[in-house]
Amino acid sequence: ATVADMDSDGRPDLLVTQHGGSTRVFRNAGGRPGLRVRLDAGPGNRLGAGASARWVGAEGAGPLRVWRFGAGHGASDSAVQVLARPQEGDGTLEIRWPGGKSSGVPVRAATRGIRVSIEGRVDVEKP
Repeated sequence: ATVADMDSDGRPDLLVTQHGGSTRVFRNAGGRPGLRVRLDAGPGNRLGAGASARWVGAEGAGPLRVWRFGAGHGASDSAVQVLARPQEGDGTLEIRWPGGKSSGVPVRAATRGIRVSIEGRVDVEKP
C-alpha cells in the first residue's frame, strides 16, 4: 500500500496492491486539501531525499513530513508530499534540508502547490 495525491487535488489517496492481484485506488474526495510540496536539495538530490518540512500557521505547526525513497524492493515514496494545514490562512513552510540548513518560505492561503529548492528558488503551482 502507498499514499499519494493521485489526482493532484491536495488530498492524499490510498493505493493498494497485492502480488498477482489488481491495484485498487481509494480516492480521497472528502478530506480538507493540504499543500502539495516538491523539494529540490540540489545537484545529486533533485528529489529532496532526507529533507523534512511542515506547515506552520498562526495556531501552530502541522505534522512533520520526511522525504524518503527506497522503502523496499521496487518501492518508493512520492516526490510530491501533501502537508496538512491545521488551520485556514497564510503560513510558513518550514524546511530542514539534508546537511542541516533550514529555510522558511511564506505561503499564501490560496496556494495549493509549491516547489522549493535549497538554492532559494520558489515556484508556486497554478491553481
